[in-house]
Amino acid sequence: MRWLTIAGALLTAIGAAAQESRGVIAGRVTDESGASVSGARLRARNIETGIVTSALSGLNGAFRLPFLIPGVYQVDAEFTGFKKTSIEKVEVRVGETLDLPVRMELGNVAETIEVSGAAPLLETGTSGMGTFMDARRLQDLPQRGGNPMELTRLSPQVVNLTNLRAMKASSPSGTSQMAVAGGPRFNTEFQIDGISNTTADLGDGRIRVAFIPPSSAVSEFRMEVSPYDATFGHTPGATVNISTKSGANQLHGELRYWFRNSALDAPNWFENRNGVKPAVYQDNRYGASAGGPVWIPRLHDGRNRTFWFYAYEGNQWGRPTSSTNTVPTVAQRTGDFSALLTIPNGSRYQIYNPFSTRAAAGGRFQRDPIPGNVIPSSMLDSVGLNLVNLYPAPNQAGRNDGTNNHFYSDVRKQEYNTHFGRLDHQFREGHRVFFRIHNYAWISGQDRYGLPVSRFNTRSGRRGLALDDVLILGPATVLNLRYGLSYGDQGEARQTQGTDLTTLGFSRALASLVDPALSTVPRVRAGAYSPLAEWNNGDGANSSITHTLLANLSNARGAHSLRYGVDARLYRGFGTRIPLANSPDLNYPSTFTRGPLDNAAPAAIGQELASLLLGVPDGQMERTATSAFQDKYLGLFLQDD
Repeated sequence: MRWLTIAGALLTAIGAAAQESRGVIAGRVTDESGASVSGARLRARNIETGIVTSALSGLNGAFRLPFLIPGVYQVDAEFTGFKKTSIEKVEVRVGETLDLPVRMELGNVAETIEVSGAAPLLETGTSGMGTFMDARRLQDLPQRGGNPMELTRLSPQVVNLTNLRAMKASSPSGTSQMAVAGGPRFNTEFQIDGISNTTADLGDGRIRVAFIPPSSAVSEFRMEVSPYDATFGHTPGATVNISTKSGANQLHGELRYWFRNSALDAPNWFENRNGVKPAVYQDNRYGASAGGPVWIPRLHDGRNRTFWFYAYEGNQWGRPTSSTNTVPTVAQRTGDFSALLTIPNGSRYQIYNPFSTRAAAGGRFQRDPIPGNVIPSSMLDSVGLNLVNLYPAPNQAGRNDGTNNHFYSDVRKQEYNTHFGRLDHQFREGHRVFFRIHNYAWISGQDRYGLPVSRFNTRSGRRGLALDDVLILGPATVLNLRYGLSYGDQGEARQTQGTDLTTLGFSRALASLVDPALSTVPRVRAGAYSPLAEWNNGDGANSSITHTLLANLSNARGAHSLRYGVDARLYRGFGTRIPLANSPDLNYPSTFTRGPLDNAAPAAIGQELASLLLGVPDGQMERTATSAFQDKYLGLFLQDD
């Protein structure tokens, strides 16, 4: 357990993790002579939702409208003795502070001065540098894997540290493998709506993006590289902060379908030259999203108050792969290796009897050859016979020594489904909240070495939620409270789970050491023969959960705009990958079946499988405990602008 504390400092920052996914409109109200106007009421109204945020100008005319959802606003200024000033089409973007000067003229407040068609405002309220992606770019720029985070690679400060594969939503590791402005990889902080969106892998300690939302759910995002604000912290790398979409007063929705198919591809030059057909593959991605006001007949009209948004995305794809493997011949399954003696230099494939081992001159050991390379049935081990018969039969001729005698093609299908929902509500002009939730699931089935008994499923789940509350406590004081939860797991399971080891000939004493529900066919390795019941990372799962609680208080005092608060997080990780506790891990070497002396060179094939049939293994099992870690983080900050 570790306590990490960051003490905030004025006008400085530690690390690079932006805490705010919304924007700010700030500025100064003056009259025609340039004198400050104190006490003017500023109101920013979101054009799409009608949600209003208000503030009063201070003694020097300064005002600040914080925690604005990215979008286009109309800003109105009113004060007794002055005409009402209305500034249209003020665009607020994620993580930015706009400097908006407001000039008022003497006159009747019933009169309105409209300011429109103004040049785009510069973002001068913060010193940070980064890359901004708005909704137009997210819609128009190509995303090969349907992953909006791919667009982070367009920043000149980003170096891609993985290959050029399509980084789908099922590629959190690939998405996280980038270096920003010379920083280390796996050190980029990902956030959604200002809430941590990272998981820490128990195996390697690296942080990765937890959830990649569909593009249709992303309003815009900003990658912050060089911040100079005390509300930043927690990571030495960059920060990618996503602002998600909310509903609006008008009902909007969309359907989409994207696909790739090898039937539409022409052979390339190399395929034409060799007369080879293009590889067969399919990739189908589809989804829908919709949002609007919450309307319950006779109960609630949510226009200008309550909004919903939902997005779904599914993806099914597969790229058939093939493998050429080596499996025991029909004769070898009964202990008959005589065919190996008939090939050129067949004497090198002689099987020796491990039970005839005896001392020889020079401190060596000597063994007798098995006559005709045929193991007597009385010497065959029942466990070995049961295991060798799990191999599929050869389906092609192979080489003269029996290698490469099995061909297998695997579609290797993958699929994921994503659900995303958000609900926004304004209780009154000075109090609004939103709630967000998401769920993601991915699964892929694989066959290692083309052996059915070696099939395993890899899966991943991502779930999270966020609750955000913005409360105006006074004319110049705004409080924002946020809680978020992010959960992720990565698991794997061999499809032979539930195997009764006693049916393979193992003793009941050994079988009693494993959980019957998790027990699998043992992993078997026998030299040149393809392994049985292979795995990738092992049965079980690694998972992590992150709790985030943030409080941010903004207060204007004279010429000062103060922000102070706390960022508290609780990281927990759990590891249950215990493949060696689910069944024996067996390796059959040629140590005891080669000869005539124990230091003789092993045969290229045959002697290891003979060890399997003779019941002379090398292997291991473990009684492995599950593991867990916890990390507490507390950051305090104070910023004076």
